[in-house]
Amino acid sequence: MKMNIPFVDLHAQYLSIKPEIDQAITTVIAESAFIRSGFVSNFESEFAATLGVKYCVSCANGTDAFTF
Repeated sequence: MKMNIPFVDLHAQYLSIKPEIDQAITTVIAESAFIRSGFVSNFESEFAATLGVKYCVSCANGTDAFTF
């Protein structure tokens, strides 16, 4: 049996939340809040809560995650 599994349409997903994403990017750039900013702290807190754990430490990529 052959199944066709469609690729995820990332552009369509982006368009569905474009105003929210564009505003967030504009705010980060305007505040030069790239590293260890309140945005990062908020993400870590919210992600930890989503996972049901006490803490979350974000990093740049998978290699950093292994060596952190």
